[in-house]
Amino acid sequence: SGFAEIPDAGLHEDLWKVHFAAHMVDPESIGVLEGRGIVASHKHKLRGRKCFNCKNLHWSDNLGLVLGLSKGRTTSFKLLCLCRKSCGLSVASNASFVYRWIP
Repeated sequence: SGFAEIPDAGLHEDLWKVHFAAHMVDPESIGVLEGRGIVASHKHKLRGRKCFNCKNLHWSDNLGLVLGLSKGRTTSFKLLCLCRKSCGLSVASNASFVYRWIP
């Protein structure tokens, strides 16, 4: 019943490498900073056409951000602007962005 949990072995840091990192200058809440990082990664992926018409999975440990981006709505105006940017990139590229929370 429900989603199967991601096995701990699959989250080991030796299996992953950083392909993109966004530099943040302004002091903001961690949810907004992580949201800006996700939108920046969308833009980075969509620089090439090979990610158009594709499904993209993003993992985050910020439950509020994952739920807000998944629903496309939130009570925080800054996060709402990020939801709209993500949606606009999705529509423009015909790409699907899926978000998954990692506890």
